[in-house]
Amino acid sequence: CPGTDDALIGTPCNDFDPTTINDIYTTACLCQGQTVSNPQSRYSLQTGNIPGTIQAEYYDNGGQGIAYNDDSSKNGDANFRSDTNVDSKQGNGTYQVGWTSNGEWLEYTVDVTLGTYDITLVAAAGSTTAGGLEIALDGVQLATIDVSPTGSWANHENFTLSGIALSGGSNRV
Repeated sequence: CPGTDDALIGTPCNDFDPTTINDIYTTACLCQGQTVSNPQSRYSLQTGNIPGTIQAEYYDNGGQGIAYNDDSSKNGDANFRSDTNVDSKQGNGTYQVGWTSNGEWLEYTVDVTLGTYDITLVAAAGSTTAGGLEIALDGVQLATIDVSPTGSWANHENFTLSGIALSGGSNRV
């Protein structure tokens, strides 16, 4: 780096270390990040196996900007995962994530069996405006699921993407 490609210094990189954030190239041309006191890890109730089901409310531990991004104060049920600001409510015997807006995201640590999968999102959209959910694997966007209005926040429908190739191993979705 020094003397050969100084333009890299200070640019973002990924050191693939779950205990660091804000990774950048240093003057020694090393990819390093800031150590976090609460590193990202799988939530204890999430099985995390693909093929399998990912429960939205079981997003990873790690905190704001690490395992999730929520730009509002807690909406819904303040008792569930009270250590976070992620908006959720209880309904149909489980918790549901809601009150989402552009730029908010959740991450899940999963163990994937190499293959091609159909991804089904069960969602309710009471607004009259369509929306979408981006699916990414280890920070690389794979696809977007378009979510059309379902007529009510209580009326859940399935929205499916077919033929999504996933690499095997431990990944973040």
